[in-house]
Amino acid sequence: HRFHYDNLKIDRSFVSRLTRIGLTGDVETILGLANNLGIGVVAEGVESQDQLDTLAALQCPEAQGFWFSRPVTAGEAGRLLQQSRQAGS
Repeated sequence: HRFHYDNLKIDRSFVSRLTRIGLTGDVETILGLANNLGIGVVAEGVESQDQLDTLAALQCPEAQGFWFSRPVTAGEAGRLLQQSRQAGS
């Protein structure tokens, strides 16, 4: 009651186990909790298309990790976003 949460982050340790048969229960529980609390969710540490596909199948709304990009400077992030916008036009 004292803390305000906007998002839950699914730790990479859970994401790394996603593609093993039957190891989606923890992530499903976290997603259910967030849904019941009415808050967002982001999965961190996505490193493969299989992990991303599994998260999508579980209806995880956001993900981050090396699959999308290695860490970059703020300037490089701006350039990548601009390129993405131009490619989408």
